[in-house]
Amino acid sequence: MRCVHGIVCLLVGATIAAAVGCGTSAVTPASGSASNSSSVQWLLADEPAGAVLVSEAKETLVSGTGDIVIVGRISAGDHEPWDEGRAAFLLSDPFTMIDDSHADHDQPGHDPDKCPFCNRAKSQGATLAMVSFHGENGQVIPTDARQLLGVEQDQIVVVRGQGQLDPQGNLAVVADGLYIRR
Repeated sequence: MRCVHGIVCLLVGATIAAAVGCGTSAVTPASGSASNSSSVQWLLADEPAGAVLVSEAKETLVSGTGDIVIVGRISAGDHEPWDEGRAAFLLSDPFTMIDDSHADHDQPGHDPDKCPFCNRAKSQGATLAMVSFHGENGQVIPTDARQLLGVEQDQIVVVRGQGQLDPQGNLAVVADGLYIRR
């Protein structure tokens, strides 16, 4: 993956290391497409209940690890979200990368700490998660996520899996299911 921005490189490197360790996979890449039978085990027919934003999932994983369901946009801002040739990508809060024209902020009860539009200015890393899909050998599947899952940049997806926070607060998710919102 070609990284152009330091924070994205740092986040991606740290979360990949946390999610998959430093070993290399001896598995030969499979030819993949969304219709490939191997993608069937990952794609969910129904949207999982209880999905939260990436930023909210980070707050709830106080023990550092646990089962989570997150909703987000496959995006890393101005950078590529893909880990080329592997079933992994960056997921951001859905509102992080969009225009902030929204309801008037002078409304009673507006809480800027909970407003996704107001929080866009937060560190980009606070709203990003590294999502990866692992094979039976425990390694990231060596097939590009776009081919394996039929996903595209800027799609809204719901990811179910095991989340883990590293000491820097980066969220890595070893996914066991993905639902594409259409």
